[in-house]
Amino acid sequence: MAAFDHVAIEVPDLDAFVEAMTAGGLMRLLRRGTRTGSGQRLAMLVDDHGQKVELIEGDAVRFLHLAFEVADVDDTHSTLLGAGGGAVRAPHRIEPARARSAVVRIAGVEVQLVRYDDDSPDVTRARPAGRVAADG
Repeated sequence: MAAFDHVAIEVPDLDAFVEAMTAGGLMRLLRRGTRTGSGQRLAMLVDDHGQKVELIEGDAVRFLHLAFEVADVDDTHSTLLGAGGGAVRAPHRIEPARARSAVVRIAGVEVQLVRYDDDSPDVTRARPAGRVAADG
């Protein structure tokens, strides 16, 4: 079984958007970093319910991907490819997030698969450690 983790959007002025969201009390900053592969700056924000938004600096506002936390990134990645999903990014390590990740394209939509280490800065209080069990 998987759990919805976050949605990612591209924004033209990352710093201004983060400042507005945090100063306005809508969300708090979990971490800043750079996007694996492209090197774009990013920020992970969370609300009081543990819902996350990943902001990635780019040229325009656009939807990038849906992310799901899964028990086993490699196994889920293989299963989705076998079911007709398209490979976008093979399983890899995202060290700043302390997580393993992969990306597949399903019906034209990019879907990130992620499994966080117990000490990841991206694990919110709404999802304590061990939140996605290997047996579903």
